[in-house]
Amino acid sequence: MLHFDSFRVRAFASCSLVLALCLACNTMNVQQSSLVPAPTLPPMPAHDGKLDVYLGSSTVTGVSRPDLTASDSGLWIPRTQLDGALSYRPTRRFAMRADWLLGFSADAQALAGTALPNPGREVWGLGLGVTGRFDEPGEAWFVDVSADMIMLSVPSHIRVTCVEPCGTLPFEDDQRDSVPLLSLGAVAGYRIAPEVALVFSTGLRNHPTNSASFASTEADANVSMGPTNWLVGVGAQFRVTPWLGLSPMVQLPVTANPVRYAPILTLGVNFTMPDEPQPAEPAKY
Repeated sequence: MLHFDSFRVRAFASCSLVLALCLACNTMNVQQSSLVPAPTLPPMPAHDGKLDVYLGSSTVTGVSRPDLTASDSGLWIPRTQLDGALSYRPTRRFAMRADWLLGFSADAQALAGTALPNPGREVWGLGLGVTGRFDEPGEAWFVDVSADMIMLSVPSHIRVTCVEPCGTLPFEDDQRDSVPLLSLGAVAGYRIAPEVALVFSTGLRNHPTNSASFASTEADANVSMGPTNWLVGVGAQFRVTPWLGLSPMVQLPVTANPVRYAPILTLGVNFTMPDEPQPAEPAKY
């Protein structure tokens, strides 16, 4: 019994020593990899109907880490991401919408030479937006403007190493950060036929980012809103039926902070509840 008690005392003393050493650790090296969405222009607004549902799929054709930035971001970028919006148009020139975004981790591309794995979970977000339209009935030219805010849930994988004075005690964990995604966009279009329009888009959207490796006194890491990127795009709108429209587009983030992108290919689909036909005015004699 005495031998057993002495063993318990030694075990307790050893555990207490390890705990004390870890609590005394003043410097930790934190590494982080995060899955963040590629910057894309806001969903293409519908031109008709009180209710509209937009579904879009974007394919990122390539990413690289630009030499012009000092960022040490440990980012993964989805190769495929989806976005959508449910819009309600109370008046002809104004609409409100609910936005969503989903980026897949399965085929994500690593931006820098991070030693950490893909976070392995999807990045997603929900938000709200408004759109305004500037045109006149029967005119070929039209302009749409939009503002959106989506609250993202960004997955990250972190690795923490206690540098001093307690030696190397690696610790790994998965976490999520809530990050606002803000965007402003404008679309200028020209109707070459009642069912076909050419569109030119531009917009601003912040790019969430992180720090791949840094010294800290806490075993934690965060994802920040990141810098604002300027985007441009060119595409078309096709009204297939009164309730179905297609919007193919090629988008390109012009700025490269913290990521340089190759063209992003987007295909959007609009399901629209058509406006009720207006009664004909009685003939005047």
